[in-house]
Amino acid sequence: MLMMYWNGGRMVFSGSMQAGEVMAFSNYITQILMSLTMSSFSLIFLSRAAVSIGRINEVLNTHPDIASGGNERAAVRDGRVEFRNVTFAYPGQGGDPVLKDISFTAESGETVAILGATGSGKTTLVSLIPRLYDPSAGEVLVDGVNVREYSLQKLRGRIGVALQKSLL
Repeated sequence: MLMMYWNGGRMVFSGSMQAGEVMAFSNYITQILMSLTMSSFSLIFLSRAAVSIGRINEVLNTHPDIASGGNERAAVRDGRVEFRNVTFAYPGQGGDPVLKDISFTAESGETVAILGATGSGKTTLVSLIPRLYDPSAGEVLVDGVNVREYSLQKLRGRIGVALQKSLL
């Protein structure tokens, strides 16, 4: 732009060009430069969009680790929950399991409190009932049927969990 004004000014002083022509040329150059700038921004946004689409497709094409049970007839009736010698360790985590040899029964209509310090496995314990995770050892039974035998849709459709912190 500086070179254009310098040469344009010289041409105006020499009489080969008028000041209005320099201003018109300046406006045209500005419009062309703005178009090129917007085009470059569009290319940047397109490359970012392509990466985002790849990430979204990766999530949508992920298959769950937990397979639905084959027993379509099994249905949650009363809601009796039983844990038999349940042990659970998060996959890929070293060290001791989060839950070790847990056994208890919660009858239908009964209120059960699960107490413990932060990180003691309360949420993990409750997450085993709708099969958000599968236990490493032992069984989780609902109405006397292992939760692995229920179809995930029927099991999760009949179980409601209200956790302290809701995350999507």
